[in-house]
Amino acid sequence: MYRFHPMVRELRARLARGDAGAVSTVIGGYLQDWLSRPTDDNWRVDAAEGGPSRAFADIGSHWCDLFEFVTGDRIARLSAQTAVVQERRRESSTEDAAVVQFATAGGILGTLVVSQVAAGRKNRLHLEISGTEASFGFDQEDPERLWVGGRAGNSVLLRDPDTLSESAAPYATLPAGHAQGYQDCFDAFVADTYRAVRGTAPDGLPTFADGLRAVRITEAVLASASADGDWTEVPS
Repeated sequence: MYRFHPMVRELRARLARGDAGAVSTVIGGYLQDWLSRPTDDNWRVDAAEGGPSRAFADIGSHWCDLFEFVTGDRIARLSAQTAVVQERRRESSTEDAAVVQFATAGGILGTLVVSQVAAGRKNRLHLEISGTEASFGFDQEDPERLWVGGRAGNSVLLRDPDTLSESAAPYATLPAGHAQGYQDCFDAFVADTYRAVRGTAPDGLPTFADGLRAVRITEAVLASASADGDWTEVPS
């Protein structure tokens, strides 16, 4: 769903036209706190019900999809560590947190922090992409803004359908100053799905292949973590 924030589309468009120059690094994370207490419980905690990965599969996969979507680059290899932080009434065999260092096929170096036990953070998916000409930062808890950094000064770009790029403006369905958010991303996803069913091919609509990609990255994270952080290739 995060692909459908207008400012995500704007970030993608600016990177595609080369505004960042040579992109070297990315930092980011996805932080939540809803499983930070011993009394917190959910079916995802149990690997028999939720699968062998929890925090990374549940939310880290969204970050990776967003990063690959906006850059057009792919995570090629990674080194990961995972941790079970909180003791719960239900025995937990899945991770509360993960830290992943990675390199992409195009040479970008990145660091990702994922946690479901970060007190005070609800759904903070954020990333900052650094380039030689410009850097960009997006935080989905503040989705109306895109931070733009440069040597001569920094600025904050506000969502405005009158000033956004051609690929981003259609997803800015409300006038500037009327906030759009996460639910609007769902609406845009459903609308693009209808367009696909009717025979068009909306740009950026997630496919089965994107879901498979998330599984492959998650498997690489688990494999690396179980090998004490050894660098692990992500199948292309």
